[in-house]
Amino acid sequence: TQRLFVLDRVCGTRHDPQAVESACDDIEFVYGDSFAIRRDVCHLMTREPGERLAVSFAIAKSSLLSIYEWILQQTIERNSDVPEQLAKHGTIKMNKVSISKEIGKIFLVKHTVNLDSNLQDTPEEFWDDDRYEQTYVKTCEYFELSKRMNLVNNRLKMLEDLHKVLIEEVQTKHNILLEWVVIWLIALEVVFELYHAFKTT
Repeated sequence: TQRLFVLDRVCGTRHDPQAVESACDDIEFVYGDSFAIRRDVCHLMTREPGERLAVSFAIAKSSLLSIYEWILQQTIERNSDVPEQLAKHGTIKMNKVSISKEIGKIFLVKHTVNLDSNLQDTPEEFWDDDRYEQTYVKTCEYFELSKRMNLVNNRLKMLEDLHKVLIEEVQTKHNILLEWVVIWLIALEVVFELYHAFKTT
């Protein structure tokens, strides 16, 4: 037997080492009469490079999705206490800069997952030669990519709700700041008016 390894760099992009570690798949492969994957053993039907490439594309997509699953989980866990803070204190114990940075991180996760062509699209190689496209499809089914993408989208919805909460918090703190500025301006105007009133008497 030989092994198909998903390497440190998936699709040429450098990721967090822990994310890469969580995404590494180790698949053995052997040759048989028909293509199948059972218990992490890939049974190849031919010795054609195209068949192995089709399997490799699906494994790479699974690994890339695993990286995004890890990033999403880290983001959710990092902000898991936000609802509790709101329920307990009515506000979030983060300053405006920290909130803005977190909004940026959440938006970056959503942007990356939804626009990564390596994750969303079928490999271009099948446009010219689709002999092993079904091999690619079956491998994707084995790694349950559709179900996992649905779960990722559900988690992205959670992040979107959190995104809205953080934006509202930034707006609230900004409005409070403006209110205090107005109060101090009014107070200063009153002080000047009193000063001029006493000065003229």
